[in-house]
Amino acid sequence: MVNRKNKYPNVYLFWDTLTSQSFEKFCKTIKDKKYLSDKVLKRKVVKKMEGGEEVDVGISDLFNGTLVKCYKNLPWKIKAHYVYTDTKKRKYILSDGPIIGSHASFWQMIYEEDIGTIIAIIYDKKTLDVDDNSDNLYWNWKSHVREFGDIVVTRIHTIKVNVLSVVGRKFMLEKKGDVSKDVEIYHVSNWKEDEIPQSDHQLVNIYQKILNIAPKKNILIHSLQGTGARVYMLTYFACIFDALKGDDDTCCPFKIIKRIREQRYGGNLVPYEFAFIIKAIVTTLFQYKILIDFSQRRGNFYLCYDKFIYSHLKHRDNMDDDIRKFLLFVSIVDIGKTYEYKSVFYELGRIESDVLPNYCKRFQNAINNHKDGKDKIRCRFNDIPCLDAHGIIINGKPETDKDSFIHANTFEYTFNNNNKKRKMILCQMIRSYNVKIVVILNNLEEANDPEKKWVPYFPQKHYSYDTPNFCVTKLRYKEMDFDSIIETECHLKSKKGHPEMKFVILHYQGWTDRGVPYDHKSIHNLYKRIASFRSEEYVAIHCSAGVARTGTLALIMYLIDTINYFPTFDPIERLKCLREHRYLAVQEYGQFMFALLVVFEHYKKEIDDMDPEAYEKFLEIAENTFKKERESKKKQKK
Repeated sequence: MVNRKNKYPNVYLFWDTLTSQSFEKFCKTIKDKKYLSDKVLKRKVVKKMEGGEEVDVGISDLFNGTLVKCYKNLPWKIKAHYVYTDTKKRKYILSDGPIIGSHASFWQMIYEEDIGTIIAIIYDKKTLDVDDNSDNLYWNWKSHVREFGDIVVTRIHTIKVNVLSVVGRKFMLEKKGDVSKDVEIYHVSNWKEDEIPQSDHQLVNIYQKILNIAPKKNILIHSLQGTGARVYMLTYFACIFDALKGDDDTCCPFKIIKRIREQRYGGNLVPYEFAFIIKAIVTTLFQYKILIDFSQRRGNFYLCYDKFIYSHLKHRDNMDDDIRKFLLFVSIVDIGKTYEYKSVFYELGRIESDVLPNYCKRFQNAINNHKDGKDKIRCRFNDIPCLDAHGIIINGKPETDKDSFIHANTFEYTFNNNNKKRKMILCQMIRSYNVKIVVILNNLEEANDPEKKWVPYFPQKHYSYDTPNFCVTKLRYKEMDFDSIIETECHLKSKKGHPEMKFVILHYQGWTDRGVPYDHKSIHNLYKRIASFRSEEYVAIHCSAGVARTGTLALIMYLIDTINYFPTFDPIERLKCLREHRYLAVQEYGQFMFALLVVFEHYKKEIDDMDPEAYEKFLEIAENTFKKERESKKKQKK
């Protein structure tokens, strides 16, 4: 044992520190600000104008110094960072997962960075141990060989791995005029976001049977989007274990974590996730016989761990089964988890500026036609692109005709097991379209604003409103209620012989063109009003730019409607999907937090039944976020 202490001094110092204090207190240290990235803590808030809104530009650029060397060569820029070099001189790389359009760049990065091993943590309830039929796997295709730009990728064989729900595949990468390279991809398919594996042996076995014996080439770890808690849990585990048994000059896991956080944005864990890592590290140290202790400390440690995890898991007994996935999220979300969301919020779903025009050709044509004097203005803000995908075609014109364009996108989704659907139109302005519910998020003052952020297109003071093509008649009118909502039922008659129709306007006036409403309950009541109509009918939502307020309400509806539809409640993944339909939807991080707060309000009773303090804790986090953003805007004006 003395020889072990001399050979692995950091391990025994770590063990002494861990077992000489409260395990709960030790795990909660992961929330200490001094172990967050100094780059983030000392960062100056940088704002820019986007669609008439002042938005935060995010934090990812703070870490450009640790981007992979090939970053500048990639046609589609992928945020991938070196975060750690282990004792075998292998570099650990954390990366965003590939999206449609970036696959060629992703394979190019794998080749140029000499990546030999990839751990892809992608939950797939359809496949679990077999990944042949998954929709989300960038390495899964029917043909034996595929070309991605200059890289030819050949599937060699499947690798049998004695690790639960992990499947490996070996590929050969070839580049014309250069050497061929091999890469092994291991798919971890049973690990859900915001959960821990059923046993710490999942991490231990991934390390022992994959990472520890992997070739002396670089290692990439990623999930579908960004690098959430699962990616960082595996990375922290592997790097802390390597540092403790190596010649590293620290025995403190928090310092190793901070070192990694200085390399890439994110990396925030909640205490029970960190506790799981520590348990896995201790298990591995004992299995490798690096750590030997015949005293009661080992047994006491496991008892403390079980007690700590039990205190987290006991909330599950009080969870409503109908929304269990959401309540699991509620039980773990804290300030650290919201930091994690903020770290990926701004860049999520953004397309590189040099390739973005390829995805917004109709929008770009509308901008150019107006600039050249060939057409009227069709876009209120030239810096809010409109994607061709899910675009709307109007006036019965072909897609290529300039008169067919309106700055609007559709967003449709299924939200229960009976395939019930919700259909939305998200737009800057909408004058005529076959919709039954129109939700207006502009207030009346904005119509008189010098910038003309919207123009009323329905009767207000008068009985009817005429345009060259339509006559809109007021059928029913309800004065503004306590929730700042005016409801108007209208009749729409075409002057060109098209079928007549009725539609309802819900005009919410409690939301200024900056930030979020002061009263989240009024927006919750607006959602309930919308939900009271038939879901099969199109709902058109608009504000001025059609992305900030409009996107926030759309996200609220999407999150509530699909509360138990997906494998986990993952608001970042849902926002990513929304932005794939409506580019830049939800402009400010505070608006994202506001959307979550409305979801909390919708399920407040169920949350209170599970944990009477959970709602108030999140409300405090959200309100602090809103307060900071308001104060930041005041400083910017000065």
